[in-house]
Amino acid sequence: SVEIFNGVTSISSSMFYNCRNLQEVIIPNSVISIESFAFENCSSLTSITIPDSIETIGVAAFEGCSSLTDIKIPDSVTEIGNAAFSDCSSLSNFILPTDITKVSANLFNGCSSLDNITIPDGVTEIEYQAFLDCSSLKSITIPDNVLSVESAAFRGCSSLTDAYISSNITSIDWGMFFDCSSLTSISIPNGVTNIGNSAFRECDNLTSISIPASVISIESSAFLNCDSLTDVYYSGSEDDWAKIDIELPDNSNFDLVNAVIHYNSFGMEKDDLSHFVSMSPENGATDVEVEITSDFILKVTFDSEVVAGEGNIYICDYDTGEVYRTINTHTDINRQGFYVNPENSKELIIWGSNWPSDC
Repeated sequence: SVEIFNGVTSISSSMFYNCRNLQEVIIPNSVISIESFAFENCSSLTSITIPDSIETIGVAAFEGCSSLTDIKIPDSVTEIGNAAFSDCSSLSNFILPTDITKVSANLFNGCSSLDNITIPDGVTEIEYQAFLDCSSLKSITIPDNVLSVESAAFRGCSSLTDAYISSNITSIDWGMFFDCSSLTSISIPNGVTNIGNSAFRECDNLTSISIPASVISIESSAFLNCDSLTDVYYSGSEDDWAKIDIELPDNSNFDLVNAVIHYNSFGMEKDDLSHFVSMSPENGATDVEVEITSDFILKVTFDSEVVAGEGNIYICDYDTGEVYRTINTHTDINRQGFYVNPENSKELIIWGSNWPSDC
């Protein structure tokens, strides 16, 4: 166990490098930075407290701390260097600080026990191999503020079943979901123009994918060995599909082009909306229309007089009931129109007048 003296402002580069018997570290509030490699390969380290004074964590600062199971990073931290927690193979839960703007390269590479992570809304970039081989990670939401996700960011996330991709990225880079063998379906957001080499390679349980008409090129091996792929929901026409530059050397995208292509489709048929939209019976909403418009938008219109001014629309997690947001209805317009992006299949729209805050 080590307790660092109060008054120390920085834990120097490689200060505790390869201290394989070190189990606990207490850092005082005087420290503002943990420099590169400071605790690299401290393989017995199980407990460390990061005080609110810390602003930066350097490159590979905790790489190879294979016994570290949990660590809380305070919101005072605004920068975390490349590979800072790489190969922390026992780390199961991690909360990223709210003010970081990027998830650095290889940040969680090899964190094979990490099963839960939330990317803050302020993040605009996820660098290469950030979550490489996080084989226990089950779901990921890439917030809409993210503008770029670099190559192999989620490669080898073999337990990943649910992924929401930011609506503001324009390319699915090389190997982004390579070998995500538990992924069964995914929607590519409108605005993406290119699906890169090996983007979904070895996703052998992928059965369906939604592709927007904005895509103009699909590179070699993007869907190599996706032998369960049966349905492609394409928002453009058959003529538009024919114009996409799909690279086919050695049949590397054979599974894509041999799937059933559903043209002018957004990945969800109207008959399938019953699980997605629900009216509360006590609210008496009877004049409700649901349709899918362009750009993966679910359009809901209803009679505002039926819902009455006290009624609300709740958007909830389909499994847990957690409320995402609440929209009050109005009585000053004859009909109300409400739009929601249904790319996350776990969102549920519910009408109700007396729902509790936790739905």
